[in-house]
Amino acid sequence: MTSAAHTTGPPGENDDEVALVARVQQGDTEAYAVLVRRHLVRGHRIAWRVLRHREDAEDAVQDAFLRALERIDQCEPGRPFGPWFFRIVATTAINRQRTAKRRETDELTDREVSDAVGPADVAMLGILRGEVDVALATLPAMQRQLIELVTLEEFTPTEAAQLLDIPAGTARWYLHEARKALRTQLHTWLGDGGEDE
Repeated sequence: MTSAAHTTGPPGENDDEVALVARVQQGDTEAYAVLVRRHLVRGHRIAWRVLRHREDAEDAVQDAFLRALERIDQCEPGRPFGPWFFRIVATTAINRQRTAKRRETDELTDREVSDAVGPADVAMLGILRGEVDVALATLPAMQRQLIELVTLEEFTPTEAAQLLDIPAGTARWYLHEARKALRTQLHTWLGDGGEDE
């Protein structure tokens, strides 16, 4: 017979990540396909937030999945695949950003407006989204990336710091400065001058 019971049968979408990684480390490509499906969307969002260009983000995620497969033995036993993979995505995207010209794009993220009541609400949310995007675009790249990882992707500041390969204290300072700048810009847009600080 073959090896341990957790490696018999085809991998399923609900299988534990640790078990899936163990299967991939034994050469099970179907288990890797499950991990890819599970982390593709979030990986793309992380890459997009760094690169701000859909095709570049797709390329970065594809490269990250290939690198992760090549280095799957470096994924610590007993640890989930996701955080390890997202670090590879962030590093790949940052490296692409450093070597490529920055392209500005007005693409929207894949987040949908789901709580809108009517056309007026959708229009107002679109205007607000545009103002937030403009305010975010004025931030230095590192501050913008941290705000997006912590606020939109729901990473902790420490996790975001690890993804961006900076000290946690530095990340907290950048977040503080970014929030202060955004608050000032958005208060100005709303007409109250941002004088609460």
